[in-house]
This record gives sequence, C-alpha cells and structure tokens, in this order.
Amino acid sequence: MRTNPIPRRLQAVLAVGALWLAWARPAAAAPCCGESHGLGDRLAASERAALSSALRLRERFGAWGPDGAYVPIGDGDHDRELRLDLSWLVRVGAALQIGASVPAIVTWRAVGGISSSGGGLGDVTALARYDVVPPTGRGAIPGVALTFASTIPTGRAAAQSTDPTAADVTGLGAGVLQPGIAVEKDWTSGWYALALASIALRTTSRLEGDEVALGPRLTVAALGGRTSTAGWSLGLGAVFEREGAPSIAGEETPRSARQRTAALLFGAYDLNPRWTLQATVEGDLPNAHLGQNEIVGIAGSVGARFAWGRGD
Repeated sequence: MRTNPIPRRLQAVLAVGALWLAWARPAAAAPCCGESHGLGDRLAASERAALSSALRLRERFGAWGPDGAYVPIGDGDHDRELRLDLSWLVRVGAALQIGASVPAIVTWRAVGGISSSGGGLGDVTALARYDVVPPTGRGAIPGVALTFASTIPTGRAAAQSTDPTAADVTGLGAGVLQPGIAVEKDWTSGWYALALASIALRTTSRLEGDEVALGPRLTVAALGGRTSTAGWSLGLGAVFEREGAPSIAGEETPRSARQRTAALLFGAYDLNPRWTLQATVEGDLPNAHLGQNEIVGIAGSVGARFAWGRGD
C-alpha cells in the first residue's frame, strides 16, 4: 500500500509526544475520550472557565465491511483528515457547566485514481454537564455526572457534496441530541478511572426526496491511569461505538448497522495552574468482527488548555 510518508511521520511524532507527556503535577482537566463531543472534559473545582484547542490528524488504513471483515485500503488510495477543535467551558453554578465546541475540517482523499480535497466549518456542538456527585466523590461513592450534547448541522452534509470523493463533506447533515453519564474515581495513590456512556439521537434528513432516519449511536469509553504531583497525567483505555441501521423512506437498510472498537492513549502535562498541554492517540483495532461498516484508521491529536480560576 502506497501512502504519502509525511502524515506517517506526523503520526509517529504525535504518538511519541503522548508518551513524552506521560513521563513529563495531576492535570487539572479530566481526560477526554475519543470523539465523544468533549463529554469527558470538565472544570476542576478551582476553575470557573476554560478554553481548549486541539489539532487532530486521522489517517485511514482500511475498513470493516458489512460482514465485519477487515479490508485494507486499496493500493495508491489514501484518506486523511485534519481537524481543529476550539472548545469553551464555563461554570454557571456549583454543579452545572456549559460550553460549546466549533470544528474546522480539511480532508484529502484518493479513491480509484480520483483524488481531491476539501473542507470547511464542521457541526457546532453545545455541551452541558451536571455533577450529581462531585468528581472527587463522597467516600467510597465515585463522582457521577449527567452530560448532554446538542449538535447543530452547520457543516456540509453528504447530500450537499459536489466532490467525486466526498472530500468536501464536513458535517452529518442532521441535528444530534446526546444525553450521557460520566463516572470517575481517583485514589490517594494517584491512580484514577473514568467511564463514559452516551446515546446519540439524530433528527431526520432528506436525500433525493426521501426521508432518511439515522439509527441511534451508542458510545461507551473507559479509561484508567495515573496522575502525579509533578504535573503529568497518563491514561490508557478503549472506545466502543454501535449505531443502528438507518431507514430510508421508512424502510430499514439491511446490513448497514455500524460499529467500531478503538484503543485510546491520553497524556497531559500542567505547565502551570493556567496552562495544560494534552495529547491523544486513538487507533481502531483492525480485527474481524470488532467493527462493521466503519473506516479503520489511527488519529493523533495535540492541544492546549487555558483555565480561569474562580477568584479571577
């Protein structure tokens, strides 16, 4: 399989950067798992607001078919995406936090000898989190939070694409309501565990005059790791997503359910009480039956976070 060597090198740099952050005090920000709309992010007790940025590069190397079999990408083909996310989170009460995330996406794709690129603004997401039990927990009871994300289809949907490879697609084409729950626990030894679950419910859209209803998408993520008073935090975990088959004009599309399973590595380092550097590497597991009708790839991201204290 032939690919452009530059993105491969950048992926290696991102992976090494994540490991370096691990060996670099605990990080103020909670780990954020995969592409779950920032549902894992939160403010520390001493913070009233935070602004985050993340630059993410994803390279596809295959796909899962309808029967769950893994198929590598074709010789000479490539599919890579560069994504910039800007996120804002603010505390509006002792237990309530709200925020928003705005992405910009650029895609380079070559399929069957046809290559093109495109990009633009993605789907904007509003976020909310309510701490039922504070993140520090109460004795043996872990921290529990109710989360919610609402995505507005501001990006370009597949139905609006004019590109032969759909490289100009930047959005889902439907609104999303995504309730969820986050459970976390840390110990005085420095170890911590985090679990997230959410269900994405999509509005209907239209394709060539027919109504399209996407199935609900379940996301479950688990992460465990260690923090240190030296300022670093490291986590290792997994992400699982399952989506029901869509229906077109009221008819369910056969063999079109979607599923993916990925490993996740997270690292962070507090430069000072204000600034935190973060890095994530997420790789789909290219084993048969761990996915269905989804691309298989690796994504690395690096980012920075600036926080305002409650006393500012």
